[in-house]
Amino acid sequence: QGTWPRQMLAPFSADFLIVAGGGGGGGGNCAASGHSGGGGGAGGFRSSFCTPTSATPLTINTTFPVTVGGGGAGANDTGHGQGTTGSNSVFNSITSNGGGGGGGSNGTRSGLPGGSGGGAGTSGAATASGGGGTACQGNGGGNSSPQGAGGGGGAACGGTSSTDFPTGPAGIGGAGSPNQITGSNVTYAGGGGGGHQGSNLPSPLQSGIPGGAGGGGKGGVPQMGTPPSERSGEAGTANTGGGGGGGGVGNPPGPGTSGGAGGSGTVIVRIPASANISEAISVTPGTNTFTTLA
Repeated sequence: QGTWPRQMLAPFSADFLIVAGGGGGGGGNCAASGHSGGGGGAGGFRSSFCTPTSATPLTINTTFPVTVGGGGAGANDTGHGQGTTGSNSVFNSITSNGGGGGGGSNGTRSGLPGGSGGGAGTSGAATASGGGGTACQGNGGGNSSPQGAGGGGGAACGGTSSTDFPTGPAGIGGAGSPNQITGSNVTYAGGGGGGHQGSNLPSPLQSGIPGGAGGGGKGGVPQMGTPPSERSGEAGTANTGGGGGGGGVGNPPGPGTSGGAGGSGTVIVRIPASANISEAISVTPGTNTFTTLA
């Protein structure tokens, strides 16, 4: 967190990418029927590379606030509650909202709203709705089913909501959005996968319910065995705003499981070479990386 830059020599318009911290995944419960937590929603995604948004004009001799949002904590393995919503990211007057926490597997099954909404948790036959996303920043989280929790929503601007897997387990995290502000095609803000209950899944899914492209963490899938071993959700990837995966629980159940933490966000500002201000760019306090694109 800081200000950027200390002084500007000439007015110009800057491209930007602002991704907030992803939401944490919900926790899995060891109740009699096996209950699982929802995936965390991706951090809100705002970029001048995404229509209809355009580059932002910057005034000379001015400093601007910069905040990179941290990811939300995943629910612990004893409370079985909702994951924590991620923190906002800010550049100048532009704010991206933190991703919504995934729903728990106790009485707080609903996913939380955010930049992208958290997926809903499930308690056996008791299901719930995913949290809503913020307009022009992200998509809503998935609803839960008796088989598993919903995945977190992914970014706006080409991303998607959570989708159910064809074989019916927990929801896959929503896809994030690809962006070329760094000169390379990088995908940000994928939703976390929902936690699954039970372990009767084909081998490609036994490592976890997939998170969305763009840093979404996998939802927990219990390992085969008697009783099945439990598996917590995976964390979202740092600096992508990916949501954390929900905790999965076997049936018959074992210990409770935690949700994965959301990934931290990022703020990237791209200035035209004609501005010729590289020596005036700095972040105080903190550091920044300055790259010249071909």
